[in-house]
Amino acid sequence: MSEREFARRLVAGQAKHVLVTARGGVGKSTFARSLESTLCGSLPTFRVDLAQDVAPRVFDEGQRVNLIVARIESKMALQPVHMQTFRRLLRASPYLVLLDSLDEVALTHRKAVVAQINDLGKRLGPQGQVVILGRPAVDGNNYGLTDLDAHLHLPPLSCGRVQSTLRWTAASTDAERRTKHFIRTYRLDRQAKKGERCYFPFMAAYRDLQVVQREAEKFNPAGGLNALTASLSEVHESIIAERLLKELRQMSWKGAQVLEIIDRIVRSGGRDDGSWNLEFTLARCDKAVEPLVSKAIERQYICEKILQSALFEPIAGVEEWRFEHREVADLFLARWVDREIQRTGGKCDVVSHHAKWIGGRNVAGYLIGQAHGRGCLLELSAALCQADGGFEKAKVDLLYTGLPLGAARSKAVAEAQNKAKSLKADSCVRKTLSAL
Repeated sequence: MSEREFARRLVAGQAKHVLVTARGGVGKSTFARSLESTLCGSLPTFRVDLAQDVAPRVFDEGQRVNLIVARIESKMALQPVHMQTFRRLLRASPYLVLLDSLDEVALTHRKAVVAQINDLGKRLGPQGQVVILGRPAVDGNNYGLTDLDAHLHLPPLSCGRVQSTLRWTAASTDAERRTKHFIRTYRLDRQAKKGERCYFPFMAAYRDLQVVQREAEKFNPAGGLNALTASLSEVHESIIAERLLKELRQMSWKGAQVLEIIDRIVRSGGRDDGSWNLEFTLARCDKAVEPLVSKAIERQYICEKILQSALFEPIAGVEEWRFEHREVADLFLARWVDREIQRTGGKCDVVSHHAKWIGGRNVAGYLIGQAHGRGCLLELSAALCQADGGFEKAKVDLLYTGLPLGAARSKAVAEAQNKAKSLKADSCVRKTLSAL
């Protein structure tokens, strides 16, 4: 449903009590402001921020008054004699209350705030409507909200929206050109689909686009590929880290720390035979985080924010989540293999041991850009050669785009070629290395 169609239904009174959800960075608050603007002149609209306007007072005053109603009335700043008229109009006229930032309400306060929302439904009058905005709930019951008659989920940014946003937010024509080159170089333009909707897995939210534009400022296409030093892994990790840092801003963590949290969750379900349990639960997240965070309420906050981020999506019918896209899963599997290489003192036997599933996924393209994985180019080439099809240009491209560029790339390829010669590697491996 488009924003325009949603607004039309609100004006027509077809939606009385609606929950609107979206992953972090997709633009829920922007949606609320836009909806407020669209409805201006056709439906009186009152916007209340639950985290700022209601939560701080909910324990002191929430037992005596409905703080949402009180906030609406305070915004009107009417004299007492006119306030009575205003209240009569609300009971007799159509209007909309937009309640933003439910997910930003602290866990300790959320139940009380939800009680205020549920109480509001009894006070609205026959023509009042409520739209509540937040990230998708992880408790399986829509935060405990009652009497909902609709649930609208805002999807990731479409391919068209990403392209237009990058165009109109570019600082200059040169900056736009540099960003486009950066996106192509680091495979950020690979498309995926949800139903019929096209989207970019690593540019699925406005926050992602800000990271891409920031990183692209350091990128100099005129210097050629030899001027680049970042690997595919590093660029994609920076986007994911930014997603998580925004969600977990209360923890004051660094990018490496939030990525390690996901690593710990992935490791908790690994299988030595090559199969992986990449379906996550709140309990599994809590157990993985417990060695780092002792307080249960903090772990609950961390796990909720992680699973609400654009990194994950819910699995229908169960209280489980999975990575939003297979490439995101491949990146974290590559990080797991890299840590295993480090744990064994740099031995690339780890790659050979897991060759079956490494060769059949995009793991190799990420692993070759990791700190320890880049020393295993020969073994990664062999893993790809063992996969169905033998030598293929697509497999070469996977390694080519995954390798760090410039001097680091030349060094990795030369070392792998020397190792291949001494070990008498098969023709597919030699051909793959030569193509690099």
